[in-house]
Amino acid sequence: MAEAPWTPTAIPESISEKARRLVHLAQQVPPGHWVTYDDLAEAAGSSPRGVASALSFLPPGTPIEQWPVPWHRIRLKNGHLKERLKGEQIRPDHALNLLYLAEGGRLIGGAAAPGRHFNLAAEARAGRIILA
Repeated sequence: MAEAPWTPTAIPESISEKARRLVHLAQQVPPGHWVTYDDLAEAAGSSPRGVASALSFLPPGTPIEQWPVPWHRIRLKNGHLKERLKGEQIRPDHALNLLYLAEGGRLIGGAAAPGRHFNLAAEARAGRIILA
């Protein structure tokens, strides 16, 4: 069996309960699919800004292999990724987009294809997502 392109690390004990809940939700987004900050906020009963803030506990430059958060699956409403520190839109050939593609995702003009969007809140309401 082939190794997965990305495997989450353990959720750090040192982060807030809100951050732990959000990481747990984000980890349930299937490979090759994506959600928005709004999706995570709705499923967790938070705000999009609160989601971004709570999930920013990793120091800049932390290698992807050490991430508990699937950042390549959390995108802006338009399907694009945004550079965490610079606030710039990420290029289609950026490592995060390549990781998303390796998981079976699809990009159109550098943005995740709308058909791969995962409705996290609907899945939670239907009981198919575990709310920690």
